[in-house]
Amino acid sequence: ENSGNIFEMVFARNEPDLVLRLRPVSRPGLEVGLLRQVVSRLREAFPGIPSVDTREDLLFVSDPEAMALYDVSFSELTNALSTALGGNKVFEIVSGNRSLPVVMDLGNNEMSTLLSTTTVRKGDLTLPLSALLRQTGDEDLKVISGGAEGTYYPVSLELGGSRAGDVMRRAGEIVREDGNFEAGWSGSYFSNKEMAEDMVVVLLVAIALLYLILASQFESLVQPLIILSEVVIDIFVSLLVLLAFGISINIMSMIGLVVVCGIVINDSILKIDTINRLRSGGMPLRHAVLEAGQRRLKAIIMTSLTTILYVCPFLARGSMGADLQFPMSLVIVAGMTVGTLVSLFFVPMVYYTIYCRKEK
Repeated sequence: ENSGNIFEMVFARNEPDLVLRLRPVSRPGLEVGLLRQVVSRLREAFPGIPSVDTREDLLFVSDPEAMALYDVSFSELTNALSTALGGNKVFEIVSGNRSLPVVMDLGNNEMSTLLSTTTVRKGDLTLPLSALLRQTGDEDLKVISGGAEGTYYPVSLELGGSRAGDVMRRAGEIVREDGNFEAGWSGSYFSNKEMAEDMVVVLLVAIALLYLILASQFESLVQPLIILSEVVIDIFVSLLVLLAFGISINIMSMIGLVVVCGIVINDSILKIDTINRLRSGGMPLRHAVLEAGQRRLKAIIMTSLTTILYVCPFLARGSMGADLQFPMSLVIVAGMTVGTLVSLFFVPMVYYTIYCRKEK
């Protein structure tokens, strides 16, 4: 199949929204019949669930009467069988003192031929394995899934606009009513939620460190709060824009929020620094605020336009890279647009209001 590219490998969404992990309650393994019962009930509530994926296996059972008749021991039979399958052995799974050979899949015809041509020599007799074994069929799961909780059967559920809590509650009720399995959960819903929480922690830590740096730079505890108030407004407006466009909070939109918070406050930092320098030179508060706004106007607009115009091509979408970066670009455009207005008007207004009262 296609090897894919870096975007598909890093941001691939192979996982369904929710994965219901059916684990047996009192049995060591998963029984196909019991699985079919509970999955059929789940399919009535959630029609998109696929049926249980099984395969037909060949099962060979030793014939004790034939073995007793020809005086063939069980060890001789297993040794002959392992020798016959030795050429198809791929590798061996070892767990403690137990080992399980993994052999290449053989069809009915190939296996029958192999049993007919493989023999056990007993005195003057040469017996084919087919004379000592009975061939039957067995149905088993095509794929076995396991994790820290043990063996389980995964059932993929798509939310499709429904709330995750409602889907999990309804599916859990069906599993509990069945009584043969217990429900565990995984899926992209949980991984995305964990990722969003991690990004929020990163953002909060970054804001806290930024506050400490600004407090030491301006030698004030109030001025960093004036600057960081812009971050709150930008995040709020950016989330409203994502909601208006129907885009979820994913890793790209969260990266956009972090980028905006880092870029947009630079204008406010330089503007407040300019006001402070003008005031320390003897200029009155009102004139210092107006003069700093006039001096920093072109620089703020140029910085914002450069960033906004740089990411605008991704808003057109149409390609895989543009589709991937669309949430981040949308957040940056919205955040920088609002941040520019905040830097030009809101930040100097708050600065003037606070220090005007102090001077009085």
